Amino acid sequence: TLRTGEPYHAPSTVEHRNDIGAVESYDWKIERVMLPDGRYGVVCHFYDLSQRVAYESALQEKETRYRLALEAGRMGSWETDFVAGTRTWSAEGMALFGLDLPEGRGRIGGPDDEYERVLHPEDRHLVRRFHEIADREDSFAAEYRIVRPDGRVLWLAGRGRVVSRRPDGRAHRLVSIMADVTERRHAEEVLRTERERLALALEAGRMGVYELDIRADTVWWSRHTYALFGVEPEHFTPTRASITALVHPDDREGFVRRRSEAIEERHSFLYEFRVVRGDGT
Repeated sequence: TLRTGEPYHAPSTVEHRNDIGAVESYDWKIERVMLPDGRYGVVCHFYDLSQRVAYESALQEKETRYRLALEAGRMGSWETDFVAGTRTWSAEGMALFGLDLPEGRGRIGGPDDEYERVLHPEDRHLVRRFHEIADREDSFAAEYRIVRPDGRVLWLAGRGRVVSRRPDGRAHRLVSIMADVTERRHAEEVLRTERERLALALEAGRMGVYELDIRADTVWWSRHTYALFGVEPEHFTPTRASITALVHPDDREGFVRRRSEAIEERHSFLYEFRVVRGDGT
């Protein structure tokens, strides 16, 4: 540096300081300067980077945890820039949608809109709706289907959050995080189907379902049970006493005894009895 005048910038250095027993990070560089007597000299600048390195390390750790959380939760994220007309995808977001974009860069609108192209045809109308909501609200929920390149249909659920707005209040940048909830939706569909089948079976067999919470001493009735006993849910609250009152007087003692035995001995309550319905039948 003294001979050529070219400054020298050393790479970042990590050293153990013997005087304070700590590890510090710093940059340093040497520059040529003109001395008062007309000769050349050099000056060495040291820049303490310890705080910046600690911040970068903590940021990297948070980023790693964030990536692990996305992967474990089968989630993906991306950011939409409505001004630039671009979309920036995380690696997890592209994996979730089955996309392969150079540097994770996508576009908004037109035939090159990778997001709208992957959405299920019946859900593509939601794109405009999400844009309209983003112009009004800072955060909103979303749930829709996508069709991956391999033909699989996935249900996704998550949220969008507007992180900056244009001067007129419309959304500028929108961050979205979505999770694969296909298994949950499938389980809900199976449960709904089973409930429908149970309801049909109860109606066809003129049966009802009830549940007695022994500890809380509360009773739940299905709508079919109300119909069997000839009472309306709006006007009747099922309790041990109110149910017993609906049992035919000649069967009441046996009903109470068998019910108590079933509870105390922890076996099924099987008993045939008559009830007096609200219309007297």
